[in-house]
Amino acid sequence: LPFSGRLSATTVDIGQYIIPGTIVAQAFGTDMVEVRLPLDDAQLASLALPIGFVAEQGQALPVTLTAKVAGSEQQWLGKLVRLDASVDTDTRMLYALVEVADPYGSNASASGMPLAVGLYVQAAIQGRQLPAANTITRDALRAGNIAFVVDAQNQLQIREVEVIHTDADIAVVSSGLQAGELVVASPVRNSVPGMALIAIQNDTPTPQ
Repeated sequence: LPFSGRLSATTVDIGQYIIPGTIVAQAFGTDMVEVRLPLDDAQLASLALPIGFVAEQGQALPVTLTAKVAGSEQQWLGKLVRLDASVDTDTRMLYALVEVADPYGSNASASGMPLAVGLYVQAAIQGRQLPAANTITRDALRAGNIAFVVDAQNQLQIREVEVIHTDADIAVVSSGLQAGELVVASPVRNSVPGMALIAIQNDTPTPQ
């Protein structure tokens, strides 16, 4: 091969006669692999990157890729180098391109597992910094972007909050809560402002 690579399929056998133009094998390069990541609008907002972004020298965002292979979780490091210039008309997703250099060599996982072509992975990308934001557990965010707060008199306050990001575990709010306030993560029946509450401290994070 005129490049470093691996064979993925062969179409001829030993002793078989071939003529010019016969396809004998399929191969892929191993100097670099590319991973396409679908991003929804909320994820794009978290990255604060424009559609059609192309990273210049030193601007690529670090990406951590994980997958379970052979019964163990493996991890690889890559870089987000560009975003598509158009949104997929079927899925309404925008695709990002992540490059992982030398995935079968120096950039294999800590246990030596390569980032194999065709593998499904999950990606973690550090988003933009939000110095004025607070985070609460996802269970504390009610329908309609409402949060229940226990005030100093152990009474319920119902607050409207501005949500700028959510995932399965947390919600990030830019207004409506102050650091150190107690938010209610458990269900509250017939909630009305001023009702008496008993706060039970647990592992639920307060706004930070």
